[in-house]
Amino acid sequence: NRYDFGHEIKPLIAKYGGTPIKGTSIAGDLHRTWIAIRNAFTSGDKAIYEECIRGEEAFSKEYGDMLMNYDLPEDVKSVVKKQKDSVDKALVSLREMEGFAA
Repeated sequence: NRYDFGHEIKPLIAKYGGTPIKGTSIAGDLHRTWIAIRNAFTSGDKAIYEECIRGEEAFSKEYGDMLMNYDLPEDVKSVVKKQKDSVDKALVSLREMEGFAA
């Protein structure tokens, strides 16, 4: 999803005069997430879910901050809202799965 999110937002960044960042931050985020998940395997399923939930909560907060603190053009706001909704939906699913792993 994150990969698709980036590709969806990059044209809007360019449209409004910004310069999209090329994959380094996404690659770094994915790497850090992978390391955290790999390390969590030694701690059991609950630790995996906790780490995934932590990441989704951080993404959701960032999206919420953007929507509340910036006067975004409507097309940008629409994409950010859609992506936040997707993250929030994933967060609900992860919390449900975490409950089964407890």
